[in-house]
Amino acid sequence: MMNKYFLVLLSIVVFSCKSKQLKDLPAVVVYKVDEPIEDDGETVDNKSFLYYDITDKRGNGLKAVASKLVADEDFCYNAYSGLNGFTQLNYDHTKITKDSYLEIVYKGFSKEKIPFARLEKGKLQVIQLKRGDSIVTKEAYEKFYEEIRKCSW
Repeated sequence: MMNKYFLVLLSIVVFSCKSKQLKDLPAVVVYKVDEPIEDDGETVDNKSFLYYDITDKRGNGLKAVASKLVADEDFCYNAYSGLNGFTQLNYDHTKITKDSYLEIVYKGFSKEKIPFARLEKGKLQVIQLKRGDSIVTKEAYEKFYEEIRKCSW
């Protein structure tokens, strides 16, 4: 008896639902741009990359780690690690000086300051953060995180 009710209900649902078809499909419009589009950004011919994983001492990737590459006293670049600790930092190698360095800040760990000359360009490297004497507070991390947004690319 239960099967008959189920069959009746199923047939009502199936036959009462009709698929709606679009009779008049919208027209596809293709726009052609004859004039070049103005671009406010600079063309970057000297683009280079740093690739690195930021981990804790157990090798676990740390997410949302803030990195700042200080090229000179007036110019810097920023990057933030992804969910697995991977970071890609884009920079213009013509702006790098002998005093350039990479600064990495994350709450609960010591601040890392690595001279640019020690970094391997274009190769993936692992940077392990440590918990030392001076631990970065949550407030200091958030301040640094927001501050480096002003860095250029």
